[in-house]
Amino acid sequence: MFRTKVQHTACQSCPIARTADLIGDSTILLIVRDLAKAPQRFTELQASSAGVSSRTLTKKLDILQKEGLISKCKYPEFPPRVEYALTKKGKGLLRVIHAMEQYGVKHLS
Repeated sequence: MFRTKVQHTACQSCPIARTADLIGDSTILLIVRDLAKAPQRFTELQASSAGVSSRTLTKKLDILQKEGLISKCKYPEFPPRVEYALTKKGKGLLRVIHAMEQYGVKHLS
């Protein structure tokens, strides 16, 4: 996903490499962390991801949607309201993120 075409082809069959491509991006990890609490709107995710441009956040949300890790729910209201939520597949990443958190607390604090 984030690798060059040559690297991606070489590692496409490795589940560790494919997962690392996805969760090796800190913005994606923060989005998943935030959506673990509850569905959120774009502005809420942006406020939580200080320093991340709206363009970058939009790209990361698109990646997560294409991978089936989040869903996007559009409400027929004015002004328009859109919420993002973790899918079952996205919730599967929470164990990995929790393990990363525990490692960071224990070994990197």
